[in-house]
Amino acid sequence: MGTGAPLPLTPHEMQTVRSAIKSEFHNLADSFQLTSWPTEQYNCIAWAAEDQGRWWWPDIDGESFWPQGIERNETILDFITAFRTLGYETCESHDLEIGYEKVAIFAIGDRVKHMGRQLSSGAWTSKLGPWWDVGHDSVDEIEAPHYGRRVQILKRTSLNISIIPSGT
Repeated sequence: MGTGAPLPLTPHEMQTVRSAIKSEFHNLADSFQLTSWPTEQYNCIAWAAEDQGRWWWPDIDGESFWPQGIERNETILDFITAFRTLGYETCESHDLEIGYEKVAIFAIGDRVKHMGRQLSSGAWTSKLGPWWDVGHDSVDEIEAPHYGRRVQILKRTSLNISIIPSGT
């Protein structure tokens, strides 16, 4: 699970960080992994978009990156529209589908609070604000009072499909 090898922390450091995360995200299974160091370079929306170089958010002042021409509102519809610029469309199932990449939108009411991305293994990855990236088995493990609940799944044709030549 996760996007790479677990981080090289001492057992004490690992326990301290994991306890802090679990105190905020009570639904995270004990099997969750830390997969990056904290950074303010990118946030969960950028992580879902696979962009580790920018902070994505529809702030009114335009200080954060947001796709050009998309309304700068925190609504579910505007996030769906933003991710359509990356080839995503709405879908019903969070289950792994070979040949597709999926992201999940979490909201409180109509206000988006978080996005996560499904890995090719079927597990999920989330960036916790300026905090850590974590790998988690189930999309819904990241639901929390401050992140809301999963409200929409989006999918696109995988950009990482390996074509295997047929024997002729």
